[in-house]
Amino acid sequence: MTNPAPADVHALVGAYAIDALDGDERTDFEAHLAACGECQAEVASLREAASALPATTELRAPAQVRARLLASLGAQDPAPVRTAAPAAGARAAGTTVASTPAATAPVVQPVATHEVPLPAATAFGDDVVVLPKRKVRLAALAVAASIVAAAAVGSTIVDELQHDDPPPAAAPSLADRILAAEDAEEVAITFDDGAKATVVRSSALGRALIVTENMPAPPPDSVYQLWFEDKEEGMVSAGVMPTVSDQTFLLQGRAQDANAVGITVEPAGGSVLPSTQQTVALFEFDPAGA
Repeated sequence: MTNPAPADVHALVGAYAIDALDGDERTDFEAHLAACGECQAEVASLREAASALPATTELRAPAQVRARLLASLGAQDPAPVRTAAPAAGARAAGTTVASTPAATAPVVQPVATHEVPLPAATAFGDDVVVLPKRKVRLAALAVAASIVAAAAVGSTIVDELQHDDPPPAAAPSLADRILAAEDAEEVAITFDDGAKATVVRSSALGRALIVTENMPAPPPDSVYQLWFEDKEEGMVSAGVMPTVSDQTFLLQGRAQDANAVGITVEPAGGSVLPSTQQTVALFEFDPAGA
């Protein structure tokens, strides 16, 4: 057989990678492959892609994409078929004859093929036509390209799935940090009506909060106001509590220097300083913990 030109030899890489060459072609190509680093790298790449393909997760196109693709394929006319003149008694290449009972005429269905000039086909009997080697090579190259594309897409998707780390957990709130602090100091008071209020302070964080359970509403047009009893500044407002029976409320201001936390009843909107004698509760901290 005539040795293929260098350009043709390079074109046989895909066919060789999937074992689609016959004996002579394979021998010629392997002789070329031994001295061609480019072809060696391409063969190795194709075979690696082919070996990885079975382990890739099966991918399916969305139903609407598949439907559009099939519709577009169905709308295209079959490519013209070029064949050699059939020998006497032989049927044209590119047709398939469906056998039917003698009373029914044969049904001939066109088969689309790639438009490549074909040498004269060799006929074996009436129904068998040998395809030219050039068509086999084109099919082999198409299969090799499909293997590389499918392996690349599948590998990318699998890699993304394997590295799809869960989002980081949200940072704890300030209230959670106060409650979990190692130096958290807790002072609780239970009222005669069963309501309960607990003040928790962390001197390290410099903040405090109050947790209420079944706290009754203040009198009409009034609010509960919180105060820090500061060592140097006296009573300092720590905020007006919302009218909610069960809540966790962060006190406003510096808590680390406070001797105690007080609750008073004040006019709606709150006061700059305690304006009434209606002290609901006083939560005194341990001096040693301040």
